[in-house]
Amino acid sequence: DLIIDLLEITGPIKIDQRIYTKDNFLELLQSTTEKDYGSLGLSSWNRKEDIGRITKLMYERLIANLDSKRPEITNILKNNLDRKNVLVYANDKELANYLQASNWDGAVRQTNDDYLLVVDANLAALKTDAVINRNISYQLEETSQGLMARVVVNYANTGTYTWKTGKYQSYTRVFVPKGSKLIKAAGFFGSEKDLTVGEELGKTYFGAWLEIEPGKIGHLSFDYLLPDNIWQLVRAGNYQLTIQKQPGSNINDLRVRLNFAKAIKSFSPQSLHANLLGKEITWKDDLDFDKNFSLSFY
Repeated sequence: DLIIDLLEITGPIKIDQRIYTKDNFLELLQSTTEKDYGSLGLSSWNRKEDIGRITKLMYERLIANLDSKRPEITNILKNNLDRKNVLVYANDKELANYLQASNWDGAVRQTNDDYLLVVDANLAALKTDAVINRNISYQLEETSQGLMARVVVNYANTGTYTWKTGKYQSYTRVFVPKGSKLIKAAGFFGSEKDLTVGEELGKTYFGAWLEIEPGKIGHLSFDYLLPDNIWQLVRAGNYQLTIQKQPGSNINDLRVRLNFAKAIKSFSPQSLHANLLGKEITWKDDLDFDKNFSLSFY
């Protein structure tokens, strides 16, 4: 996405007889590096050389036009950083702190409140991610036992069997607050012994294997009990939820439904198709950026 956006400024880039534009960049690059490299006279060892050659020419053109195109370049970079289409790492401590504060380093957020991050790992599924439609649903219910959460990830494989797409295979992990207890899971490939539960990056995660044939739909769902410390925050009058986007992912549909024992007094954000009804609130949005939700109660 970043390269496609920058091609708006640089214009088409020609590599040998191949002309890369913002409209054909992804398709042409994939066919060159994965399928047609032999007929183009490229070996398997240098089949990805176009990537380096493109970025070199792109850099030269951007630098040459930096004075006149600085606002456009800056906006493109910031937009792609915010959307996690590119991540930045720095050894310099001051710069690293700035990147973290700007949420541009891809770090998993550390928080004492509610949290969700869905991570798909494409395993031998070629380029099938490009034809997978995903949506995420998060539901929370306050019960006499505590806060019961349910996350559902729906997948639709819109591709066919080709040289670049096929059966979608993913080891998917859902990162949740540390100390969460898995109650049940559904939609995964294999048996319950294949489910994984562990701790990493200051979170608890639930993992499962997923397979979806072309033209089919599938889902993964996890029901779990949030740790008591988050319930205590709710009883004290406040609730906060952070949903992080997996870098490079595309989630067009995010649904959040929260139901509590007390009536909701105030909430944020108020612009994401929010619907408040007494003790229950719902939001509908995409997940282009990390999202933060907060509530207070009467």
